[in-house]
Amino acid sequence: MSMDQSLLRIILENHILKSKVVLGQLFNGQQLETIGGRFLRVFIYRSAVCIENACLIRGSKEGSNGALHLMRTLLKPAENTMFQILTENGGFKIFLSLMEDAGLTDLLKQEGDFTLFAPSDKAFAGLSSSDLSLLRSDTDALRTILLYHINNGIFIGGGLESGVTNLLKSLQGSNLRVMFANSSMQVNSVLVPESDIMATNGVVHFVNQVLYPADIPVGNQDWLMLLKRLISYMQIKYISGFRYQEIPLTFMKRTVTRVIQEVPDERKVTRIIQGEPTITKVTRVIEGQPSITKVTRVIEGQPSITKVTRVIEAQPSITKVTRVIEGQPSITKVTRVIEGQPSITKVTRVIEGSQFSSSYGTTNIALEGTDISGLANTEEDSDRLARIIQAGRTRKTGSRRVLDGTRRRARD
Repeated sequence: MSMDQSLLRIILENHILKSKVVLGQLFNGQQLETIGGRFLRVFIYRSAVCIENACLIRGSKEGSNGALHLMRTLLKPAENTMFQILTENGGFKIFLSLMEDAGLTDLLKQEGDFTLFAPSDKAFAGLSSSDLSLLRSDTDALRTILLYHINNGIFIGGGLESGVTNLLKSLQGSNLRVMFANSSMQVNSVLVPESDIMATNGVVHFVNQVLYPADIPVGNQDWLMLLKRLISYMQIKYISGFRYQEIPLTFMKRTVTRVIQEVPDERKVTRIIQGEPTITKVTRVIEGQPSITKVTRVIEGQPSITKVTRVIEAQPSITKVTRVIEGQPSITKVTRVIEGQPSITKVTRVIEGSQFSSSYGTTNIALEGTDISGLANTEEDSDRLARIIQAGRTRKTGSRRVLDGTRRRARD
């Protein structure tokens, strides 16, 4: 698509709305969105209905799929502020500099609905540098002149009653006399060479003369001579000692920036996330031979023995542990002392039969003269005690045998 076709597409999109709007649904200040995403403003006047700077021709039609409105000129949405329009034009440098000296530049930039009759640089062509310095010297006088060129509301040529003087109250307070006839506009009998330049915050009309309120006199000769060179379409009144009054700038939207120098407050915010926590499992693969760590553990005092079973997957790591136990091992020596007389075992043997004899006797183990006080509860002393008892039985065996022989002879 070429540039001409692209431009044509934009122009056509500006003329088609997203939704159906009939004539009876239009109201002043309404914004209509186009299929291209731009907005068109509606202005309702006493004798005309206009969309941006194009007014409708009587005879709008309504169809089954929409509404058809006939316009006198092409529709174009506003894109720039009044300040941007004058700056880009390049022919209004003196007016913009005077607006800045008067502290009124923000008025051309701020949001709103204004009508501006902007004097071009041609309007100041008859002034010298000293005249411009005098004009800048009195802020109240400068504001009086500049604010007379601006009024609240958007007024385009097609919206004014044709052939009738329309009074528009300026921001200075006095009225502007505007007439629209034969497709041309005049303000205070001054011809407007170019009109209806739409801005996002109003409409601009270009003039080649400075406008001045007819009901405001001049108080000194210097200002009288200055205004005569500046304004040629009217007579300036002179009242000696008259002073310009300060004009309240209630229409200005001021932006106040407050800078606070201090340490900013620090706030700690804890965000609680409900739900199950996510678990990330990380497997670290170490290539190469397993590392062997030798650990020497020194245990003071009695060692404690801990049995640990460790299951190692993959190649096990070998850990060598050397336990050093300081101190001599403890030996417990137990001495059993038997106090009192030695124990005597008494045995009674009963022999049953038709002929039997009974005998009663006591077997004593001769331990007299034997020292057993040194015996302890050890395996070596137990063996020794057994030998002593065996020896005592041996000594008694001789007397038993003599007794048994005597008994056998008596039975025979």
